[in-house]
Amino acid sequence: MFGWTADEAIGRMPIALISPQQDSVMVEELRAILRSGKSFEREEVLAGKHGQRYWAKVISNPVMNAEGSLLYTVSTLTDITSAKMHEVLQHQALEALVAERPLTEVLNLMCREVERIAPDIAATILEVDNYGKLHPLAGPSMPDAYSQALDGSSIGPKAGACGTAAFRNDVVIVDDIATDPLWDGYRQLILPLGYIGCWSTPVRNNHGQVIATFAPLFSHAAQHQGENVSSGPNRRLY
Repeated sequence: MFGWTADEAIGRMPIALISPQQDSVMVEELRAILRSGKSFEREEVLAGKHGQRYWAKVISNPVMNAEGSLLYTVSTLTDITSAKMHEVLQHQALEALVAERPLTEVLNLMCREVERIAPDIAATILEVDNYGKLHPLAGPSMPDAYSQALDGSSIGPKAGACGTAAFRNDVVIVDDIATDPLWDGYRQLILPLGYIGCWSTPVRNNHGQVIATFAPLFSHAAQHQGENVSSGPNRRLY
């Protein structure tokens, strides 16, 4: 899951491999729990070999000798990124809505949370109006000039990832913006920003009509880190 081979991992401390940012005091507290013969369960954001992030459920169980001293631990780590991201985004959105914040503020908040969990990704949300025109709703990491250039552009069969996704009413995945024909006429907007790929998924209303698109754009680093990324609409980029 984290990209390490056995030869690379053996002899190294697990926390140093997958949670290098962990506070030393917290690490010692967890080790004290294990030395006392107790198990612990936590949810942590962990890092892979190439920097990819995972939200993981960690369960560690101590194995003691006859004298009650810790011999070793048995730990399980479960990737809960998708479920946790949905939970966090839902919680953030509900809190913002209860506080009656403007829609754009709520959507930008959600994009920032996605970007926090998945570094090197820029999340964007575009509205699709009744005339098939795109209008930026959220994209906290994107320059204003980029958003302004997209505002009012039409959806279509070759309208970048978002415009094409809205036109097809289906997920569109682009691994190489520089060569993909869907980006003809648009790539000059995005390539100077360092993003080389993206995927866009349509957001539909209750009648199945596309009213928006959600699209993370990823850099070369993010693409390199995503060797374990699936190729479907639930594609995860970490």
